[in-house]
Amino acid sequence: MVKVDPENARAYYRLGFLYFYQKEWAKSVDSFQQSLHCYPRQSRNRLEKEQQVKAHYYILKATQIISKEFLKKVERIPVEDLNLFGEIQHLLKELESTEQTEEKPYQMIVNGTEFSEVSVREYEELSDPFENKNCFILNHRSMNDVTLSLDGREISIPATQVPLLEFLMRHPEGVSRQVIIERRYRQSRDPYATLRRSISRLRDRLEPLHPLQDVIQTIDGGYRWNSLYEFRMFKHNRDVSTDLLLD
Repeated sequence: MVKVDPENARAYYRLGFLYFYQKEWAKSVDSFQQSLHCYPRQSRNRLEKEQQVKAHYYILKATQIISKEFLKKVERIPVEDLNLFGEIQHLLKELESTEQTEEKPYQMIVNGTEFSEVSVREYEELSDPFENKNCFILNHRSMNDVTLSLDGREISIPATQVPLLEFLMRHPEGVSRQVIIERRYRQSRDPYATLRRSISRLRDRLEPLHPLQDVIQTIDGGYRWNSLYEFRMFKHNRDVSTDLLLD
């Protein structure tokens, strides 16, 4: 697509995620940067503001990973060789001073908006469905292993349903049908019917966790995540966001 249309920002944006998922960090950074520098004539090929912010986030994340990988390589260089270019020692000290004392490889998002990075120990404690009562926990163990739990009960969420569920949980104030369609279903022959079917299937999937309450509520013009309980989302920092990335 980018060869056919080199000003297609969304194509570069998607390419950035594909490279990120393949751990091609430098190519991912280049693709995301290209997406930010494009000026498409057609609005459908432009990045939304949220996507621009995401592109910056994944550029920073990929460069952080590159830096850590090169630090490990430099640590294997003999000290006498490093002394051949003394400035590298100063740079290493500067980088080491900014490193976190404890590795925090997991993202945690509470109630859709409160973001933090947590350690492996914290992740294991805070994502345990048996130890965390009255709390919905959406756990991305991998791209194809996503579960939602409540009070020790756990269900698997199919990969096709994860983006819609995550999008609703990330926007607890509610989202309009039009926004969801633009981000996910606009290529469908009948986008509104496709969205209704997707919501229905997702509700059926979630029903065993909380039979007495419809956790996906229909509101005027759209839908919203509807729960009195706290809800948390977890994923590894290297996992690609599933937040309706297709658009």
